[in-house]
Amino acid sequence: MQQADLLTKGKEVNTKPSLASGASASSHLLKIPPEVRDYIYDLMLAFECRDHLNLLCVNKQVYGEARGSFFRRPLDCKSQDDLGDFTNTWPYRVQQSITNLKLRLEEVKPQAVAPWITGQAAQHPYLMEIHRITSALAKLPGVTHLSLLRPSEAGKNTPSSIVMTQVLNWIAEHYAKLHVLKLEIEQCHIGCLGSIKELQSLQFSGFSETSPTRTTEVLSKLTSLERLSVVGPPRGLLMRQRFGYQTRITQSAIHQLLERIRPLKHLTLTQVTDPRTDVSIFLNLKTMKALYDHHRESLKVLKISSSTTPTPAFVEFLSAFLLDTPNMQELSLTWPNMEITLVDYISRSVRRLEFAIGSTEQAKAIVDRLVLMQYRLRYLQRIKFNIINEGIEKSIEEEDKWGLFNFSLPIQNLAA
Repeated sequence: MQQADLLTKGKEVNTKPSLASGASASSHLLKIPPEVRDYIYDLMLAFECRDHLNLLCVNKQVYGEARGSFFRRPLDCKSQDDLGDFTNTWPYRVQQSITNLKLRLEEVKPQAVAPWITGQAAQHPYLMEIHRITSALAKLPGVTHLSLLRPSEAGKNTPSSIVMTQVLNWIAEHYAKLHVLKLEIEQCHIGCLGSIKELQSLQFSGFSETSPTRTTEVLSKLTSLERLSVVGPPRGLLMRQRFGYQTRITQSAIHQLLERIRPLKHLTLTQVTDPRTDVSIFLNLKTMKALYDHHRESLKVLKISSSTTPTPAFVEFLSAFLLDTPNMQELSLTWPNMEITLVDYISRSVRRLEFAIGSTEQAKAIVDRLVLMQYRLRYLQRIKFNIINEGIEKSIEEEDKWGLFNFSLPIQNLAA
């Protein structure tokens, strides 16, 4: 765990800077206006945890002012076992201060199932696992940012649908102040999310065990939702379904969701599909029509990314949409073989741009084109380019080695 490395278990770090250096650092820092000091404390989130902790050790006043920013750092738990160790070891006041939790969940271990099979356990291991996870979460009542992630090791499975759904139900009931939720696991029902009234940001794969109609109904109840990120489909799901694999996971996010939810300020659509198929999961004309009709005036940030080139019809509709968005401030378009003519349709309010290109020559061509349009793009401040490699051709024998869903990824950034 990230924060668990900062202190020895159950004991605070014994950091004793010299009297002269501590007095000098604190005297200069405390001469800065309070609002500037708060900004500095927030900037410390980009530094190593150890550096951030050292700042807290300057003196009592700095500790009191910077403590809140320190506990906004994510508590990174590699599994539910890691979470249990943290809540059983650390003091109550530390647990109460945690606001950001990244939790990876994995399936019940075989040794936990064995007693149930042999009749030595009175309770089903899934029920015991649900109780163990929720009991640990109950000790962190201040969580406002939560990420529920897959196991980091490829050989480990995600929890069963029963465990994951019950944990999510508990979170929806007890984390009433939850503002940001990232859900990376699809084996669950998400019908409970509608009760998290203060949820402002949601990221999920667009797939779950909840039907599209029910998902649309549930997420339309989120009256505080401003940011939506859909990154999918899950790796390998479409291939398994194409070959007859039976699963309860279905596409939950469709165009009707964008028609029913409140107008968004920030939208990310990332479509990762097998380049050998023509399946368009999210990037289709119905999606663009829903965006135009319901989110055109509210959107400030739009990020669209795809592992394959969208259809010409989609790109044409997107061009018309971009030209008619009055409040767009940040735009990111990333997919192979993107036409540079898209820059002609950028809204005049845009401040930041990000494009996928195949070469530095293409980047220069885009910059030259934007220079000619500077009379219209007067607010543009920053351009970022992602250079995409050419795809790697591989034989069938190499599929197991490289995987079925490899595609070109950005490897170099150029600033214009």
